[in-house]
Amino acid sequence: MSFCTSCGAQADPSAAFCPKCGAGLAPVPPPIPAPGSTVQRPSSGLKILLMVLGGIFLLVVLIIGGAVFFVKKTIDRSSMETSDDGKQVKVETPFGSIETTKDTEKILEKMGVEAYPGAEPAEHGASSMTMNNVEVMNAMFDTEDTADQVLAFYRGKFPSAEVFDTPENKTLMEGDKSKSSLLIAIHEADGRTRITITKTTKLEK
Repeated sequence: MSFCTSCGAQADPSAAFCPKCGAGLAPVPPPIPAPGSTVQRPSSGLKILLMVLGGIFLLVVLIIGGAVFFVKKTIDRSSMETSDDGKQVKVETPFGSIETTKDTEKILEKMGVEAYPGAEPAEHGASSMTMNNVEVMNAMFDTEDTADQVLAFYRGKFPSAEVFDTPENKTLMEGDKSKSSLLIAIHEADGRTRITITKTTKLEK
């Protein structure tokens, strides 16, 4: 409620003139906020945050969907063959082939490396993989002889090989890494010596 400044009569705050004397009424000023208080305004920060989160969620959905589609297409275009005796498994994929075999002698023959005398092939210890014009062949053996004896044997077979001899591992490396390289790793474990022979060859396109 407001009062007329001319006659003191009560007047409606929204009235422009005094109902008693007709004098003009001054407008009522808006309330002044209390010290320390702030005027709340609708913020757009929440809207921006929700939009960003929505965009991230949509991106994640698209990535997952694309990954599922890619994996499904890869599986559809892949095939697996198993030999009649079950000793060899070959998987063909759009990126290359992977072959595992129990016929370690076959892999060694392809690598051109002689097996250590008396060594036993490790279970499923031979494999061959071809991807992006690079073939990697691998064969593993176990022997009762010491690592030093095995190292001496292969040093005789590959006299030009680079040798790294440490108490834990002994390694021979030979060849040009850009074309073809041979790696023979030797280490002792559980009273036996494990021999791992790996050959990497860059194939002609």
